[in-house]
Formats: sequence, C-alpha cells, structure tokens
Amino acid sequence: YQSLLTADEQSLLKVVVDGSRKILCHLGQANILAAPTGGFICISLPISAILCSPVIDRPENSVMVPQIGRIVMDCTETCRRMLLQEWSRLDRSQLTRLVEVVQQFITLHLYEVQTVDHEIESATGLLEVLFEGNETSNAAPYSIFYNDAVNSDDFNIVEDYKRWKNPCQAFSFCDKAFVYDPASKSRILQLENDRAMCNEFQDALLRSVLLNATSPYFVLRVRRSPYLVHDTLQQVEGALSSGSLKKPLKVQFIGEEGVDEGGIAKEFFQLLLRDIFDPDYGMFQYDDVTRLHWFRPSTLDQEQEYKLIGIMIGLAIYNSQLLELNFPMVLFKKLTGNALKLDDLREVYPEIHHSLEQLLSHNGDAESDFRLTFQVEYETAFGELNCANLGAYDGGTPVTNDNREEFVELYLQNLLVDRIAPQYEGFSKGFYSLCSGPALRMFRAEELESLICGSCVLDFEELQRHTVYENGFTKESTAVTIFWAVVHSFSEEQKKLFLSFVTGSGRVPIKGLSDLHPPFTITKNGSHSERLPTAHTCFNIFLLPDYNDRDTLERCLRTAINNSEGFGLM
Repeated sequence: YQSLLTADEQSLLKVVVDGSRKILCHLGQANILAAPTGGFICISLPISAILCSPVIDRPENSVMVPQIGRIVMDCTETCRRMLLQEWSRLDRSQLTRLVEVVQQFITLHLYEVQTVDHEIESATGLLEVLFEGNETSNAAPYSIFYNDAVNSDDFNIVEDYKRWKNPCQAFSFCDKAFVYDPASKSRILQLENDRAMCNEFQDALLRSVLLNATSPYFVLRVRRSPYLVHDTLQQVEGALSSGSLKKPLKVQFIGEEGVDEGGIAKEFFQLLLRDIFDPDYGMFQYDDVTRLHWFRPSTLDQEQEYKLIGIMIGLAIYNSQLLELNFPMVLFKKLTGNALKLDDLREVYPEIHHSLEQLLSHNGDAESDFRLTFQVEYETAFGELNCANLGAYDGGTPVTNDNREEFVELYLQNLLVDRIAPQYEGFSKGFYSLCSGPALRMFRAEELESLICGSCVLDFEELQRHTVYENGFTKESTAVTIFWAVVHSFSEEQKKLFLSFVTGSGRVPIKGLSDLHPPFTITKNGSHSERLPTAHTCFNIFLLPDYNDRDTLERCLRTAINNSEGFGLM
C-alpha cells in the first residue's frame, strides 16, 4: 500500500476502494463461506489485506468494517478457527492497527446513530476474533480492546444491561465484555448486585411487615478487637444459613453511637482485615521483600476462618467497599479460573521461581549439578516440617534433563495448589457464596484485583480539581489554599491516611479520585482556632476550621489523621 499510494494518484485510490468493495460483496454472497476449509483460503488474505488498507480509515469507506464482520461471523467454525490462528501470528503493531480500524468504526458509528444496531454487532463480532487471537499470542495489551464510546458516560450501560438480562432482546456488549473497561464492568456488577439486593430487601421488608420478622438489612453488631473476628464469624455463619448476606450491610460497634451510612462499614472492613492478617492468627505468611500475603500451609482445621475471609471479600464487593489486600496476582487468576504458569510463582516465591528457571535453562547435567528429587520439604504453621512426593513419582526419583520440565510443572502444582488446598478451598467457598454470577465472570484477574482493591494511585491534583466547596469556602479561600499546599507536601503514606480520614478508605475507586460518590467536599467549620478538623466519611465531607496560618492547620491536620480510628455520632 505504501508503494502504491505514495504517488497520491486518485485513480489508484479508486482502484483499491472499488476492488475492496467488490471482493467483500463477492465474499458476502458466495457459497465459499460454507465450505469446510476452502473458505479460509478464500477469505483470509483479502480480509487481512482490506483491513490493512489505509483507505478503510476514511469515513466513506468505513462500511467495509461491518461487512467484514458479517463475513467472519457467517463462515464455518473451522474457517473461523483457521482465521483466528492466522491472526494470532500478527505482531503487536499489525494487531494494534487492525484493532484501531475496528474500534474507530464502533466509536464513530455509536456517536452517529446513538443506538446499538446490526452494524455495531457485526463490527464487534470482528473485534472478538481479533481479541481471541490476541489471547493466544499476547501480542498486545488487552486494554486496546476497551472501546472509548462504550465506556463513556454518554453510553447507556443500564439499557445494555437490560438487553443482556432479557432473552428476547438482541445484541448486548455484556456478551462481549472485552470492550468494557474495569470501571464499566464494576457498574454492571453493581447493577447485578443492586438487583439481587433490592429483591432481598423487598422480601425481608415484606416478611418484617407480615410476620414481624427480620430486618431488611444485614446488621453486624460487633465489638472491637480482640473480639472482632469472633463476633463477625459467629454472625456471618448465621446470616449465611438464613440467606441474609445479600441484604444491604449495616455495621454497629457495640457501645458506640456511630450511625452507619457507609463510613462505619469501611472502618469495620479495615479493622477486620488487620486482625485476620495479624501474624498471631497464623493464617497467612508475609514476605518482607514482596510485601505480599499468601496462604500459610497448615494441618490445622481453619476452614471456617478462611471461609469468613472469602465471604468478607465478597461482601465488600457486594456493598461497593474497597479493601486493602496485599495478595499476589495468582490468587485472582485462581478465582477467575485461569491456568497457572511458572511466571505466577515469581510474586509468591521469588527465590524458588529463580531456581526453577535456572534448572530449566541449565546446559549441563541437571541430575549431578542440582541433585534434586521428586520429593519436596516445606514448613507449615508453628514450624512443622512436611514432605510431599510430586505426582506419581517415588520420592527418591532424581530430576534429570529428561524429566525436569515435568518436575517444574508438578512443583508449581504443589506450591500454588496442593499444599494450600484446604485453605484455598475454604476461602473460595466463602467468596463464591456471594460472587458467582455471570457479571463477575466478565472480569479478568487484573480487573478483579482492581474491583476488590481499587487503585493505589493517589492523584491529589485530580482530587483538587473535582472538590466541592460549601458554607462560605471557595477554592481561593485562605484556609483552602493553605490546606492544599499542606496535603500536596504529604508523603504517599500521609496522603493515604488523609484519604482514609475523609472517606473511610485509603484506596482509590477504579476511575480515580474524581469518581468519589458523593464528591469530596470541603466545608467551613467555624473560625480560626486550635480545634481539629473532622470528617463525615459517609458523605466524603471534610470539615475544616477557617485556619489563617499554615503551622496551625498542618499541626491540627496531622493530629487528626493520625488519631482517626473510632466513630462518634456527629
């Protein structure tokens, strides 16, 4: 194409355009699409050539994209598989070019027609084949398949969700979840949760009226540490058996007057996870280098405790709470059903991962140089030592050049699956008891982590741009100007403390700090004094006295954020 079109001759451009249209028209009408394998030979080269053509970017030629989509969707399964194999060989630049062509059509056509029609459906079908090819090759980041128009505020995601839930309706992007970014997927999951929560709320309300029965909320009444885990476990077990977990959550700390409109629940999750991950519980091991937690192998029966953790993570998702979890990506891969690979070991056991890579790449004699056998020894809780044979091999079988790949596969299985099987089984049971619906299956492992944990990027410039001011404050007010100067000078840890102080969580929503609901609000709370600033975490409201100097403001603010645990009724 570059050679043809450098001359910029309109006659050549016309030949390319007319030829492409005729080929697509022929492919769309011919019987070759029904041929067992011949269809692949007939459509692969012309379709790839047309998609690579620079003329397809022009608005007047964009109709070719859905035409190609229809041809691909109408061909036989064998032909589609062969086309997929062909496209999985594309390098990053080639694949990105094809994806951009299709994405551009979907975006512009959606803005133009303001509805999801057959043209959109056909183009998305084409995008799906490219996506599947990339899943095989990993040539390009999966994020290139997120569509800007579909993920914009202008797109009616609620209607798309309704189409998905209505079997009589036609196409829905929810069936092609690769076009949705994590924020949009979280909205869909919230719609799903709201639907289930509303049904449970209405049922409970009806029971409470007719039978003088239970509350329409799942109310957790708990004591603080050291009783928090015990109280929570006891009440969650009861709620699980009665089906109350899917009610909206309310938390009350016994002996405190806090009214939970969201902020107390945030603090509850933080304190509960802090206690559960305490080394004294012995449930998780912590790596000082990677700063990650992982299941601790143990012969103790702690299924209920691990199940509680899984339930609480599911409960947090269900109630739109972000959690500060430090788990490796492999956990989220296990939850989303992905196959595990050697590279997944890098975060959990970096030294073992390095040793196994050395074993696989070793040019000498593995048996004499490494002296490994198909038996491994590992430490469980309280320092106990366990031995395990790998696979069906006898423990004394040496690792050789011929069997080292199988040894690595079996050792990986032992490390990430077998030795933590009871712990992970309890955890996953708890998690899936609340999070097993079709909306959750849209998420990739990386997206699931973002859904549960939010983002760690503390962009306070973004927070400042989207802040609301009330009760006499404006962005030019002296106290406000001093405040922003102080918080911008904070370290990352101090910013995290401040965010937790005003929102109840140190984590950032998937879409960033501009997506706080309600928006972060600074309101004047009296004149200059030594009084500390306070916050309504339920509503993301920061009550700031009208300080007139930096020293007072910074001293009072630091005191407040470093001593913020515990809620009183304000």
